[in-house]
Amino acid sequence: YDGQLAGVDGGRMAMKRGNELLRFVDQQGRAIGVLICYDYSHLDLLARLNLEERDKPLDMVVVVAHNPFGDLYRSSCIADANRFYQYIVMSNVATYGGSGVFGPIRGSGARQVLAETGKNSEAVLIVDVDLKALEQARARGYMQELSASNFQRRPGILKRLTEL
Repeated sequence: YDGQLAGVDGGRMAMKRGNELLRFVDQQGRAIGVLICYDYSHLDLLARLNLEERDKPLDMVVVVAHNPFGDLYRSSCIADANRFYQYIVMSNVATYGGSGVFGPIRGSGARQVLAETGKNSEAVLIVDVDLKALEQARARGYMQELSASNFQRRPGILKRLTEL
């Protein structure tokens, strides 16, 4: 990504291209991945981060961003939380908004939004996520009724993975 930097090299800030995706796994196998800003825009990177050398998606992806398209990032977080059946934490600069914690949950209020803050609003969001409940929801049969659960029905990507 060519960041903007006025007056230097035609207005572009030179950045060194990375070649690693950051993923952290604890002793219980729970995993968190990290992406930075524009990298989140690439579905292939998100898919690799989630599934490369793994049999299930990560439990959480954290994205640190400085992106003027906060509304687009918010929509992507909601979609990806369901697509990969995981929690996504988006931390975008306050000027652009789109920051929040999103998950494959259902309940009162905006579906899949655990907490969020808007444009030009600086905030600290504190959210409890239940990784054990996420694990249990992932383990349910694909078409099993979820009426007793706060989780949404699992997407097809997880059905395919459990058949492998």
